[in-house]
Amino acid sequence: MVHNGGEAGPGQVYVWRAVTDPELADISKNRTWKSLNNAKWFSFIERGAAEYARRANAGYPDDGAYTMIRTTVNMADLPEGARMEYTADVIDGGFTLSDDQLKILGRPAIMTSMSTGVGCK
Repeated sequence: MVHNGGEAGPGQVYVWRAVTDPELADISKNRTWKSLNNAKWFSFIERGAAEYARRANAGYPDDGAYTMIRTTVNMADLPEGARMEYTADVIDGGFTLSDDQLKILGRPAIMTSMSTGVGCK
């Protein structure tokens, strides 16, 4: 598992996902991405994932706290139609990938804190 490490490579961008403890445990155990619901949502900006976590936690507090996960994706590898400007799950722009498309993502990195100024709306 990578902890806050590395720079994005040529053509790559960082993307973020907020996860609850069960998904965090799965990522920690397997060091890769997998989906039990056939799709995963990612934000192009850290603030978008943080805002999703805030809203989800307010609506479903029994699900517990969220942890920020960062990874990379090569923009040229994103499937056509994967990008979304705004939905309830993708705030401030992002994308969704089906389980068989998750292999285009880099290795998950656990973010132990948020960047300065990321705060939620």
